[in-house]
Formats: sequence, structure tokens, C-alpha cells
Amino acid sequence: MRAVPILLLLLIFWACDGRKTSSDKIDSMQISITMDTVVVDPGEDILAAGSSMFAADISPDKKYLINLDQKNLQLEIVDLDNLVLLRKVTMEKEGPNGIGGYVNYVICLPDQKVAFTSFMNSSIFNWQGEKSWETSFGEKSFQGDELNDEESLNPRYLFNDNQNFYTFVSNFKSQSSSIAKINIGSDSLKKIPVPELKKLDQFRILFEEGGGMSLQDQSVYLEKWGENVLISNSGFNEISIYHPDGDSVSHKKYQSQFTENGKKGNYRTKVSSREEYRAESSIMRKEISFNKWNWDESTQQFYRFSHYKDPGEDEANSKTHVFLTVFDDQLNMLGETKVEGYQKPPESHFTKDGKIYIYENIEDELGFIVLNVLME
Repeated sequence: MRAVPILLLLLIFWACDGRKTSSDKIDSMQISITMDTVVVDPGEDILAAGSSMFAADISPDKKYLINLDQKNLQLEIVDLDNLVLLRKVTMEKEGPNGIGGYVNYVICLPDQKVAFTSFMNSSIFNWQGEKSWETSFGEKSFQGDELNDEESLNPRYLFNDNQNFYTFVSNFKSQSSSIAKINIGSDSLKKIPVPELKKLDQFRILFEEGGGMSLQDQSVYLEKWGENVLISNSGFNEISIYHPDGDSVSHKKYQSQFTENGKKGNYRTKVSSREEYRAESSIMRKEISFNKWNWDESTQQFYRFSHYKDPGEDEANSKTHVFLTVFDDQLNMLGETKVEGYQKPPESHFTKDGKIYIYENIEDELGFIVLNVLME
């Protein structure tokens, strides 16, 4: 492991507890953050993850990072406790253990298994490169609820167990307001309405040209919370919770002291040229955006980043302001603070042992900005 010296000790910021007392007095807290940078030791090898973590995930026990080098068809396994490359596994393109075409997402599963998913094909392998399951949801007919001609299953699956997973229902033409639960044993599909997602239809920009489409829209994130499923999005400071035991959906909204609580939508949702698409998309990206919720087992807390860019400047030169919000295990907002010294949208990140690891390309080596968050 190589460690780069500590970059910065962030000042302690005043934050608010989202819970109110009976007298409506807001309890105050303090959040302090120390920031460090670490680099993974690749030994005599080269890590493709150093230049991109697009197809990567963390094992459920958070001991390993798994990255798929799609160019060289190799699975890179990184030991996160010791920050070293453990090994590389050569995958096959075709055949009984072939991964097939392009992989959109890598999803780590229990028992040293990993799923490779895409809109066309999905499969599960062990860490030795042996395939145990494969399907093509784009061509499959399900029992139960049906997808219409414009809907598809987003390949960012949330596996609940070996038989069931959840995903977001995608629709290029209009915002879907459903997630789906799929049982791969019975090939059954259940649509679950999430009404709060429908308003995201006002915060997407569509450009159609020559039979093709470009779409800038809001991300929808699914996370496990016990037996329940958390459904958040990049457009608003809120969360929906699906409760499978009662087949119901509840909703919580939050109030930030530092940022807007949602996008404004001051842009056209349909444009007629590539130049208009880029201009309107830039306006959208400058507005507040909320990242996914990350659960940390050691602190029993959720961490979520948000960020916005200064308006009025071109996007490349516009300053990014990054914030961190902390929630307890009952989804109550504990506090928030600005992350001084970090001025770009947080890329791939995860929590481990009470710290937040943000991916950082350090001279084409795999590194992380590590935030240690203390609350008083």
C-alpha cells in the first residue's frame, strides 16, 4: 500500500438534526471530516481500474473490489483491507463460460459470485470465471405483470437473494413510475408503483434524430434496507421505501440548509438539435444532484453526497460544491456539511469501516480519497 499524505483537515461545520422535538426546536450537531488519499499497489501488473471504475463493485463484506477490464476480458480482484491487487482472472468472450457482449454493470453477490448485466443479456459467475446462470430479459416473457413495448428492465439490478431481484423499469419516451420485482425461478414479474417517481418526467431532456434518441434524465437508485427496498433519485432530497411484507410504499422528504431540495426544471424537455441538447443538459447538470445512499455497518448510518455547480459559467469552468448528509438507521436526517477541499462530482464511492472511499485516478493508478466522518 502507498499512502499519499493527508490532504486536508476539514473545519467542523454546524449541522442540523432532521428530527424535531415537541417544541419544534431543531437539535444541532457537529460534523468533522478528515481527508486522506490512498493508492492500491498493483505489484508488477497494471490495473485497468486505475483509469476507469465504470464496471466495478464491492463485495457484500466490503473486503474486495471487483473490476471487469472489458478490453482485455479480465476480472481484477483487489484486496481492500491491504490495498493490493490480489489476482486477475481471464474471462471468456464466447462459449459455455462466455460473458457475451458489452457489460453495463458489475454486481457483486454473496459467496464470491458476480453478476454481469446489460439490457440484452445477464449472467452470474464465480470468481474463477465459471458461469452458473444466464438469461436474456429482453427476449423473455414473464408471468404476472407485463412490460409494454416502450418499457425495459434497467440492468442495474438489486439482488435480494438467489431467486429474487429488484430493478427500475426504464422508458425512453416518458418517465416510468414503477420498479419491478423478478423471480428468476418462476420467471415472474411484479410491477410496484412508486408515485413519487412520476414527477421526474419534468426533469429529462430528449433529442430524437434519424430514428435514434439521446436522453439526459435523472438517476434512480435502489438499496436494501433490511427486508425493505430504498428508492431514491438524483433530482430530489427524498426517499421512497417499498415494504414487501405489506406490499406498500411510504415516502420521506428532507430539508437541506445548504442547498436546494430539488431541481428547478428551467429547461426544455424536448429539443430539436444536438447543440440545444448539449446546452439544456448543461443547465440541468449544474443544478443540485443527489447521489445514492450508502450504508455503513460499523456506524449504523447512511451517507449521501449531493452537489451543484455555479450557474452562469460554462460547465467545464464552473466550480462544483459538494455536500455530505448523514442519516440514521431509521432514515432520519442527522446532519449535513459542505465537503471543503473536494470540488468535483463524487465518482464511484463506497463505505467501509466507518469511512467513505471515493474513486480517484492517481497518475493512472487506482486510488481513493478517504473521508473519515465524525459526528458529535
